[in-house]
Amino acid sequence: MQEEIPSSQEYYTTFPLYQGIRLSEENASAIQKLLNSRASVDTFCPDCNEKSTFQFKQHICKPALTLQTGERAFAHNAITSSPFAPTPSLAIKIQGLWVSELACSRETENALTFRYTPETHTFFVFTLVSDTSLMKIGQYPSIRDMEDPSYKRFRKVIGADDVKEIGTALGLYAHGVGVGSYVYLRRVYERLVLSLGAELAKEEGWENKAQQKFYSMRMDEKIERVLTKLPDDVEHYKPLYGFLSKGVHELSDKECLAYFEPVKDFLFMILDDLEAAKAKQESRRKITASLNKIVERHSGSRD
Repeated sequence: MQEEIPSSQEYYTTFPLYQGIRLSEENASAIQKLLNSRASVDTFCPDCNEKSTFQFKQHICKPALTLQTGERAFAHNAITSSPFAPTPSLAIKIQGLWVSELACSRETENALTFRYTPETHTFFVFTLVSDTSLMKIGQYPSIRDMEDPSYKRFRKVIGADDVKEIGTALGLYAHGVGVGSYVYLRRVYERLVLSLGAELAKEEGWENKAQQKFYSMRMDEKIERVLTKLPDDVEHYKPLYGFLSKGVHELSDKECLAYFEPVKDFLFMILDDLEAAKAKQESRRKITASLNKIVERHSGSRD
């Protein structure tokens, strides 16, 4: 269970479900700031099918104190803000269920349309706060649904099966499954690096002994070996090489969750570069083919 408090952007968009944040005197102020945040967040809108900004609308449900008894109670508010503004001494009571609603700024809300129809492009986050911890227990749409689906374009580089496994990894991460999500990402990495190794072997004419040596290397060593096939700035991410070389038995669920985003971003950076290189190569091939046809046509006319 971690004590570091994520930003509103991170908590709403990428922080996994069921990963507890320990409450302490040191982070109490930051916890209250996160729960009461009205900050906008930037993320993918599944309804618009493009990136957007979601603006805070309201807390549909949040803990409150009744004026009569001072005891904690749930304030359900589907339409307007609570008419009761708690005093500072009452505001520190945060234990209970929090349901935050955000709305896509691209979608103009129709005042005559009921708020909770799909057309309003709304985004909900459910948080449960106990005496000892805070935990995100639900989100709609899910983290996976709000992940930009443009990663599916990587089929041109790694194939449909690997793209599907990236989707599985995102889904597991969204539900707080650290080791499982890491396993799927690592499998995609392994197959990608082996594929690049095979290309390099063909280009450099490796003998069987050299190929066997490559396959027996650790993941970080394999990455070092195929650097010429990777983006120039990959060398700046060497700490991730070692993490990718660790076996699943060496990693805790917490470590896998903490590393998931940078490892995923590292993979996407490599795939983006490979996709761009492939597109450039295909463009050159088409241009060369067109020029060759022109040359052949003119050569034939002179004959």
